[in-house]
Amino acid sequence: LIEQEEGVQNRLPGLLGLPVVNAPADVARAAPDRIASLLDGIEGLVVARRARAAPAEDSAAAVLEAMAGAGLAFPVLARPDGLAARTLRSRDDLAALPANTAVTMVEHIPFADADGRWRKARLFSLGGRLLPEHLAAGTDATVQFGDGRAFQRAHPEEAAREGEFLERFERHLGLARLAAAGEAAERLGLDILGLDVALLPQDRLLLIAAHPGLRAMLPDAREGFAHLQPALGRISSAICDLVLKRAGR
Repeated sequence: LIEQEEGVQNRLPGLLGLPVVNAPADVARAAPDRIASLLDGIEGLVVARRARAAPAEDSAAAVLEAMAGAGLAFPVLARPDGLAARTLRSRDDLAALPANTAVTMVEHIPFADADGRWRKARLFSLGGRLLPEHLAAGTDATVQFGDGRAFQRAHPEEAAREGEFLERFERHLGLARLAAAGEAAERLGLDILGLDVALLPQDRLLLIAAHPGLRAMLPDAREGFAHLQPALGRISSAICDLVLKRAGR
């Protein structure tokens, strides 16, 4: 809707005279294809490059063209719209991509921990306040947060690790990574912003995704993962505080 009627959407808050959270103009400015340029130069922040192939009958050719335009090489993470991400290790893997489906490719940057497990964290920037939402673990770079729950059931120690991370995330990230995440959120300029990140050596932070469409996994806390409740409660309260403060102005 923003892409189709951006002018109307940007004028609507003023026409209605209402306070707005995540103004449409700000959301459009922080679109995924603009993230790398907006965040360029932040010390310690590594931004995974992205490319998007439009729907085509020959998805393989479309993906190769998009990768070449973005300077991406195999292996690359690919997410066809509506489907789970997968790792494309060579041209041979392109045959499995569905036809007539847009595909987003993300640069493959290794972030496995010393124990061989891949861990991704989701942070939320809410009115300038940075809060952790969860920490997912898996066996490769395509770890999804839903898959992370299944992994935790098989490896209960990961649930304990996640709970400890959520309670002491500042210590786990460290000052340099916190500063990088905070500066990224400030540059993107959104009231509510989700950040999917991974910790890299030498106090670096890998930014995998950043946009307002990332959701908090509230149902998970009711499905056997009670250790999520304190962090989700803090996020919920921060969102309420942000909305009430904005409405009060």
